[in-house]
Order: sequence, then C-alpha cells, then structure tokens
Amino acid sequence: MCDLPNQLGALQATGLLTVMSELTRGRIDLGFLGAGEVDRYGNLNSTWVGPNGRRIRLPGSGGACDIASLARRVVVVLREEGHRFQERVTYLTSPGHGEGNGWRERVGLPPGGTVRVITQRGVYGFPSPDRSMVVESIHPGVSPEELAIVSIPPKPV
Repeated sequence: MCDLPNQLGALQATGLLTVMSELTRGRIDLGFLGAGEVDRYGNLNSTWVGPNGRRIRLPGSGGACDIASLARRVVVVLREEGHRFQERVTYLTSPGHGEGNGWRERVGLPPGGTVRVITQRGVYGFPSPDRSMVVESIHPGVSPEELAIVSIPPKPV
C-alpha cells in the first residue's frame, strides 16, 4: 500500500511498476493480501459480494490478482466472520488453488498460491493433497466451534 504510515521504518519503499516487474520475474517470495471472501481453495474475492441478492462493490483487485498469481507464496489476513469463508467465492478476483490440486499448473500459473489464512481466531493452511483449507492452529481462548471454517460444508467424496 502507498500509505506513508505503512512505510515508516521500512528498509525499502518502491513503486508499483517495480513490484509488478519483480513479480513477473518470479522474484517475490511472499505476498500478503486481504479479501472480502476466501474459499476452500484459498481463492479470494475483493470485487463484490451479494448477500440477499444485493451487490455490494468492494475495493477490487488493485494488484492483488497479480500477487496471488505470481508470488511464490501468499498469506491472506482477514477478520474472521462467517460470511467471509465460503465453499466457493462469489466472484474470483485473485486465484489461490482454483479447483484443487494441479489447477494452477493446468491454467498456466506458476506453482504457489495461498499457503495460510490468518484471522483473529486461528490459522488455516492448505497441506492436503487436494489443496483444501484445514485448521492449523486455534488462538488461545477460542473454541473450535467459533471457527468460520466449521460453516464450510465438507467436500463431497
């Protein structure tokens, strides 16, 4: 982000063109993103959501799609609320693992994708062979029933 308070004390601050160039060269190891929704495979929606048939416009990609597509690993940081965790995102703004294992390679993206989702309640990862989200840790004082991922129905076998 180009907010001066975010750059205070940074070792380096650079322009968007430099960041995008480094992404296309494969030189970005880790990207941090936020989103309105995340799904089972770490795909992100930051474009619009539509509760009860209404469309609510979100900020959009703003470069997040490039980061999600080209960074070697992506960590998503968001506030955990039930409606933000979906079986499938309402709109695919930034790809994680698409439809599961091997999807990124099939569509021509480099390996990588979402490796963690961090919330105020816990940390989620994607270690399973099908690249679906699992709970990795629960923060102290949080019960398993409070986790949003509990609301995502199990994947049909």
